[in-house]
Amino acid sequence: MNVNCNYAAQLHRDAGNFGPSFIRAFGDFGGGQLNYWPEDAGAPTPLEKAGLTKANKVQFDLGKDLALFNGNCAHSVEPFQGDRYSIVWFTLGCHEQFSTENREKLAKLEIPCPAKDEDPYALLRAPKGAKAATKAVAKGKTSLPPYRSYAKTLVEKRPRMNAAAAKKLATVRSKRRLLPENAKSFYSSEARRLARVAAGTEYV
Repeated sequence: MNVNCNYAAQLHRDAGNFGPSFIRAFGDFGGGQLNYWPEDAGAPTPLEKAGLTKANKVQFDLGKDLALFNGNCAHSVEPFQGDRYSIVWFTLGCHEQFSTENREKLAKLEIPCPAKDEDPYALLRAPKGAKAATKAVAKGKTSLPPYRSYAKTLVEKRPRMNAAAAKKLATVRSKRRLLPENAKSFYSSEARRLARVAAGTEYV
């Protein structure tokens, strides 16, 4: 999960992203729409040679909608006024390298982890400009949309938990916390140094 504060991203493609990404913006702001080119071929084609035009882009009003898009396709943020916060939920492209132990830890923390052979086009079809589109055609997935958008009113329609139920759930989930993740020093520089020593990438 990536949190941005007052950041108007220039035209780019994500690095190290598996692909499917959710994004939503919050705050008192005007502008800041997400520009997205769903048919962008992606790397290694340079952005300036990708044929990105106003005609082949879509735009999301992230203050009103939750968008699901392919972060490996070209996208940018329009200028805005005010305070704009955005949250991006995505999966690391190297997730297949996660160890079994770490996958089990993530499961205990209720963080879903894709299977090692997860299809990046299971939710959204491959962009037509990408080589991967041929693979998508073979799998019969061209009927999938290149992006999805969910209205704020629909996303927030889910009923809220009452205080007693929320407290009970918090108690249950707190017991699932894992060592050393629940230690105050887990993210300290010393803890990270010791982890590198244990992994053999740094020597005392």
